[in-house]
Amino acid sequence: MLIIYIIILIIGFCALFYAVSQLISIIFGAQYVKTPHEIIKKAIELSNIKRGENFYDIGCGSGRILKFVADNYDVNAIGVEISPLQYLKARILTIDNKNIKIIHKNINLVSLKNADVVFCYLLPPLMKKMEKKFAQELKKGSRVISHSFPLPNKKPSKTEQVINHTLYLYKY
Repeated sequence: MLIIYIIILIIGFCALFYAVSQLISIIFGAQYVKTPHEIIKKAIELSNIKRGENFYDIGCGSGRILKFVADNYDVNAIGVEISPLQYLKARILTIDNKNIKIIHKNINLVSLKNADVVFCYLLPPLMKKMEKKFAQELKKGSRVISHSFPLPNKKPSKTEQVINHTLYLYKY
């Protein structure tokens, strides 16, 4: 009987952890939505990333994009994730790559001054906040790729349609 109680306790704890992680994501940013591989490839191509650059994925979720970029482009890949569950998934998925760093913080508390390329898939209210942060922190020559949601007051340098999604490229 004790084993059943322990199993129920473990399942309850996991469900609570999942619910709290989802709630944190929704309150402070956007719920995790997996980006299709075709979009990842096109976004990276659009960014014109070069060897040795610093690639930031804000709201990195499980870290799939970081892993793809670090493995294929020899860059420093930095992910920022606020959800505890997604952060843990990203850490586990990328543990074997020394060029990947995952930060468990609110993006507002992370400096982007070293970023060469920033990828984001964030909802419009957060994109509005990010627009100010990008303008203040990004260095000349930095690029931002936004999946589906544009910056409200900055004209993109280029847009691309990929499987019914729009990618926006911004140059600073």
